[in-house]
Amino acid sequence: MRRPIRKVFVTRSHEFPEDRVSQNKWIETTHKEWQSYWHDLFDADTSLIASGEFSRPESLPDDVRCDFRLIFGLSRATPKTQRRCFELFPNGAEMHRRFSTFLSSTSHSFSEAEALSQLTRVTALIEAIGPNENVDFTKTKVVRGDNEEGRIELSNTDCITVLLEKDFLSPHPVDKLPSIAAQLFLTEPLYAAAGHFYQLTNWVTAAMSESLIDDLHKELYELWRGGWEVLLGREIVLFAYRSV
Repeated sequence: MRRPIRKVFVTRSHEFPEDRVSQNKWIETTHKEWQSYWHDLFDADTSLIASGEFSRPESLPDDVRCDFRLIFGLSRATPKTQRRCFELFPNGAEMHRRFSTFLSSTSHSFSEAEALSQLTRVTALIEAIGPNENVDFTKTKVVRGDNEEGRIELSNTDCITVLLEKDFLSPHPVDKLPSIAAQLFLTEPLYAAAGHFYQLTNWVTAAMSESLIDDLHKELYELWRGGWEVLLGREIVLFAYRSV
C-alpha cells in the first residue's frame, strides 16, 4: 500500500536556531523530512515504476548524500514529480524551471574567443562580489582537458567558486538557513544529472541567492554547457576546455 504523501514545509524564520551546531542539527532533521517526502513521490511516479530500477529501500539511508534512489531518480522522474520535488524549497518554481531547461536543452560549443569574452564577465562579477583572496585574473591560461598533459595540469586546481567560500565554523545567517539546507539537499541529485559536474547544481540553487551570485553562476553554467570551466591554479586562472 502506498504511503499518503504529506507535504513538508520549513518553519518560520524566527524559529530557526542561531548557533552552528543547532543549525546543523536542524538541517539534518529537515533533510530527513524532505527525503521521506521525495521517496513518497517516487513511490507513485509512473516513470520510475516502469523502469523497475528505483524501488524504495527497506530503510532510508541516514545520509541523503548516499541515498541513490533520490540522487539518480530525480532526473528520471516525470515532470510532475520533479515539479513537486522542487515545491519544497525557497523559489522552488524557478529552480524547477532551470532544471527542466537543462533536461530539455542541448549543448552549444563555444569558441575560445567566445569563452574568453564571457570569462571577462565572470571575473568582473567575482570582483564585485568580493573574493576571499587576491587573484590576478589577467594571468589566464587555456588548458585542454582532453589530453594527458592538460589533465595533469588540471588535477592541481580548484573550481573558481572557492573564492566565494566563507567561514565553515561561523553560524549561518538565520534567514538563509532554508536556502542553505535546500542547496545541500539538492547537490548530489543535480550533480548526478549533470554527469558529475557542479555547474548545474550551482546555477539551479543560485535562484535562492542574491542577484550577483545568481548572475555569476548563470555565466559559469553557460560556459560549462559550451565546453569550458573556470578553474583556479596556484598563481593563474586555468580556463579548461572539454568536448561537448
